Amino acid sequence: MTLAAVFAAVSVAAFTPRSDDFTSAGSGTETVPSGAAQLVMEVWGGGAAGGAGATGALDHQGGGGGAGGYSKSIFALVAGDWGKTISYTVAAVGAASSTSGSALNAGAVAVTANPGVAGASATGTTNGALGAGGTASGGNTTNATGASGVNGNSGGTGGQGGAANNGYAAGGQGGFSISDTGRNTGRQGGRVKFSWT
Repeated sequence: MTLAAVFAAVSVAAFTPRSDDFTSAGSGTETVPSGAAQLVMEVWGGGAAGGAGATGALDHQGGGGGAGGYSKSIFALVAGDWGKTISYTVAAVGAASSTSGSALNAGAVAVTANPGVAGASATGTTNGALGAGGTASGGNTTNATGASGVNGNSGGTGGQGGAANNGYAAGGQGGFSISDTGRNTGRQGGRVKFSWT
């Protein structure tokens, strides 16, 4: 058999795109799969809690928590990247998510999406102020600050939490009264997603 015939007989399987999506709080490592040509890496910080309500002459409401920050990077991969690892941390609610490593052809990477700021709790005479959205850094295409929550509103509902940032990491709603236990409704923790093609 000639060398040309050997090459003709060899079948090289195409890489099958896949995504690895982590939303449970904790740390781990992601291995660059053999055959991958590109990585899209997305990181969300945790949404923050809404502030507690308070009861006085009138009920006063807590401020809404800010949404977590969002960061996105896109990297071209080469064969030398395959098999290397990227460390990541998925945030609990109200904490920061991150990735780091030197697994990519682009060199060392360090990406962080910070949590939103918690909404302020109400007092017997004032509503709670909103919490600001979390920031993000290190992404080579996107570093988006999360949406802020909304101030508490006397006689109404607790301040709304910051809206989801690129589909995730929403902040928690502010409390209606001092006994309100639903002030974290809608709050989401962090997320790290690796999309390989």
